[in-house]
Amino acid sequence: SDQLGGADVEWAVPDQNIALVKPESANIPNGDVLDRLRQRKDVESVQPNFRYRAELYLDKELAVRDAALESLVLLPTPNPKPATIPEKSPVKADDPSPPAKPELKTPADVIRGPDPLQAQDADLDLANVKAAWDIETGSRDTVVAVIDTGVDYNHEDLAPNMWHDPANIKNIGWDFVDNDAFPYDVTSPINAFTGAGNPGHGTHCAGNVGAAGDNSLGTSGVAKKVSIMALRMLNQDGSGETAAGIKAIDYATQHGARVISASWGSDGASDDDQLLKESIQRAEAKGVLFIAAAGNVSPSDQKNADNDTNAAQRTYPASFDVANIISVAASDQKGRMANFTHFGAKSVHLAAPGEKSFSTVPEVRDPKGYPSGGKYEDSMEIPGLGKAPWDGTSMATPQVAGAAALLISHHPTWTYAQVKNRILQTVRVEPTLTGKVASNGVLDAGAALKD
Repeated sequence: SDQLGGADVEWAVPDQNIALVKPESANIPNGDVLDRLRQRKDVESVQPNFRYRAELYLDKELAVRDAALESLVLLPTPNPKPATIPEKSPVKADDPSPPAKPELKTPADVIRGPDPLQAQDADLDLANVKAAWDIETGSRDTVVAVIDTGVDYNHEDLAPNMWHDPANIKNIGWDFVDNDAFPYDVTSPINAFTGAGNPGHGTHCAGNVGAAGDNSLGTSGVAKKVSIMALRMLNQDGSGETAAGIKAIDYATQHGARVISASWGSDGASDDDQLLKESIQRAEAKGVLFIAAAGNVSPSDQKNADNDTNAAQRTYPASFDVANIISVAASDQKGRMANFTHFGAKSVHLAAPGEKSFSTVPEVRDPKGYPSGGKYEDSMEIPGLGKAPWDGTSMATPQVAGAAALLISHHPTWTYAQVKNRILQTVRVEPTLTGKVASNGVLDAGAALKD
């Protein structure tokens, strides 16, 4: 059926028995629809389609997080196969639509040589990455899924390290917002994160994981060689929902990712997001390491940002009690605990550099169109507000994902637990983080790689 409880089914995932319904489509009170669904014998559970946002910290504006109105319905097994409903309705003639997404280009031949902008990337020194490179620079056999706003897959410093689906070499991931094979980082220069725009969050995170190294271009990610699987679950304003998150995590798990980098989160109520938690548990069962942002807060409110004790501000999915999760706080440019990061002596595992992070971003060539690669920055221009640095646990998370990729490349038979334990056991102990994160320290990639 295309309805459940009198409400339209927007889409369904038959293999996981999950359906997304729109209660407002039933023309009766939202609560009545939920009651109807809960009373059905063929419905196991009902929950909100929780909303998540990129964990980019802007001191000029903090992201607002809330739960969406839609409901996710889990059907028991076995059950009749639910109808698969298109995720997007046809575009109306008067809709302001962007041009078609760019086709994947064939990367130019790599010219070997030093990366000219690497000296601007202080994170590489703060996380002792260069010492790690003396032992391991990475492998294209190691797949890291960046679940985010998408990636500028034609960026000059990312194209050589994009993953390609063995079953379809042109696929470098998937867009679970637009439901197509082009998970592009849609960039609007008009309003950045302060409204309806996105300054390239996913591209920045991907560069921190694995901008290509020693190719005479730009900088390098923590892993000089890696395969970046681009999975888009966040829209232009940096927000996404449970439904897209589940599909992205399952895609990564089913397509060979060893690491998932998740620079997004939601506070408090998302503890009830059982379906997202179960998707992370499915990743755990397949040996996938899930690295998540611990969350950001205004410095004036940091005393309340303890993920152990403050349930209302606790960040998810980082705070889910699942063994394959590494929850990442941010450190500043002196290696101390950043004044905007969440923390937690039990629930947050370590910190990594997350202040004024230098990485890849899309270059906007047409204000109404899509960007095309080649730009790098540590601060973004927000119209009407000026410069804002790339700060956040969003930036710290892919540093840890990159270090995990180096470890897996060097020890391909290691389990996620071995990789996680090595990262946490080799941190650089930092007084400002002692008693604030479980490991008491900051990522030390060089120490992690040292046998």
